[in-house]
Amino acid sequence: DWKEDSDSVAAGLGISASSNWAEYLPLLNSIIPLGLEENDMCSKLDPDKKHMLTVSFLAYLIQARAQEKPVVLIVEDMQWIDASSMELLAAIAAGNTSQS
Repeated sequence: DWKEDSDSVAAGLGISASSNWAEYLPLLNSIIPLGLEENDMCSKLDPDKKHMLTVSFLAYLIQARAQEKPVVLIVEDMQWIDASSMELLAAIAAGNTSQS
């Protein structure tokens, strides 16, 4: 059941199931094979919007964890970084966790 799986993932990530961010959980499937079913919100996103929200969601998760305790993010071989990873690092540094 998607709801049970998403609740477990949300709890593991420290997200309240009632949080607006909880509906973004299926976006993580493109990065981590969680097996969560795509919900209506995610299935209606065009690829550019889906990418932007995935980056924002990942930045939010890292920033939320950093508010609880210090986080060290190590990026090796930065000279080989791809565009999506660079966007994520920029979003984390800028505090860009917009849901729009």
